[in-house]
Amino acid sequence: MGLSLDSDSQKSGQKDLLSIPRYDKITDVLIIGYGGSGAVAAITAHDLGADVLILEKTAEGGGNTRVSGGGILCPKDMVGAQQYLRSLLGREVDDGMIKIYVKYSSENADWLTNLGGIVEPHPVGPDFPAKPHSASMIRCRVKGQGTSSQNLWKVLTDAVRQRGIEVYSNTLAKQLLANERGVVGALAEQDGKEVRIFTRKGVILACGGFEYDEGLKQCFLPAEPIFALGNPSNTGDGIRMAQSIGSSLWHMDSAAAPIGYKVPEFPWAIASALVISPFIDPPPSYGFIYVDKHGRRFINESDVEYHMVWKSLTTFDAVNLDYHRIPSYIVFDDVTRRSGPIARSSIGFNQGSYRWSNDNEAEIQKGWIQVAESVEQLASKTKMQVNTLQDTIRRFNESANGEKDDEMGRRRETIIPLMTPPFYSIKIWPCLVSTHGGPKRDSEGRVLDAYGKPIPRLFSVGELGSLWGSVYQGGGMLAECISFGRIAGERIAELPSLM
Repeated sequence: MGLSLDSDSQKSGQKDLLSIPRYDKITDVLIIGYGGSGAVAAITAHDLGADVLILEKTAEGGGNTRVSGGGILCPKDMVGAQQYLRSLLGREVDDGMIKIYVKYSSENADWLTNLGGIVEPHPVGPDFPAKPHSASMIRCRVKGQGTSSQNLWKVLTDAVRQRGIEVYSNTLAKQLLANERGVVGALAEQDGKEVRIFTRKGVILACGGFEYDEGLKQCFLPAEPIFALGNPSNTGDGIRMAQSIGSSLWHMDSAAAPIGYKVPEFPWAIASALVISPFIDPPPSYGFIYVDKHGRRFINESDVEYHMVWKSLTTFDAVNLDYHRIPSYIVFDDVTRRSGPIARSSIGFNQGSYRWSNDNEAEIQKGWIQVAESVEQLASKTKMQVNTLQDTIRRFNESANGEKDDEMGRRRETIIPLMTPPFYSIKIWPCLVSTHGGPKRDSEGRVLDAYGKPIPRLFSVGELGSLWGSVYQGGGMLAECISFGRIAGERIAELPSLM
């Protein structure tokens, strides 16, 4: 089965699990990670009568749920949603998993309402409207005093608190404990001391992705550096724990990553506001372009798929043997600079940590934004090719003035010429909202071993081993947190107790 026995289990052989010495805590269900999926799984298992303990490595929890965009898929057209998702998800995701995902996701709004949340329709439509049945991609969000993601997190944490579910904060899970009967607990560290936890029913891994693990990113993602917008606690812990007892992996090269700025003052990146997309608020001005290291445009800035734009930045130049779009640059003029902050504060871990100035002047003074009196000087400062950048801006301005069509197909109403000096540039990078790789799971949330068989009493939920492959649909991750959190919580609660 691929399970590694902990030393105490080896000594005890076929003895009852209760004979294993020195467990510091016994519970029915152990959940590792207190983000959205962990909270949902805990609530579900508790409501089915299970005793639940959550381990969380940080002081507060929240994971990426608390800093996400807050949109949640809640489709009503079940058949259409299945066909739409079938066209996006890879062959590894079977029809049974898609069907159960759509079924549970269709209940998301009602489930949150029953918890006391105030749920409203989300105004954003499907990410890929040209796909058949795209109209089935309805989203909802939770209303409240904060952002949609903060409101969602409050609903979940209130429900956990009201149920008296125990949460061990500042507790790092380090190793799964397993024997011939499956996963029976975990070894953790709390306040510098070892804590051994025994479970009567099993373990649910809900500890997020690997956005902040440089080794895993270098191994599995197609380029570097790739930074992250989300929670810095996502360091691949669940991947290593699952691998250590024989799990298979999937979707390790899959992620959702818009563009952002990386500055030395913070370990996380800051989301750009100079993005034209139906999924986020409009930019402060349309007077900007994206260019690569050489000063060439490479994308239609008016039709950016917010979560998938990173794939355009990770293109490899087989002639010069480099990633010529990492970093890329946003180039804009003084009109745009004075129009409003070029960073977003409503998404990402930066919420509340740094307030971007309204006129971008503070960031110019910090050196985050380059400024020059001419295009030639800007090219020199950024080491772009002077003639290339000059020609790029000239052609863009001609399309703005109606002299010719835009070479990238940018929509006319979003084209404002870059005419007013000074001129500015800021480096942009692919910045992860979430990674999707991890232990492969089946439609019941069970972690599978290298031969495709379930590892007994081990489940995974949320971003860790997500069903999302190469193409991601916005709102799909929070929907997965809720749907598979409920699925895993139900299935583990049904298991016979080891006591």
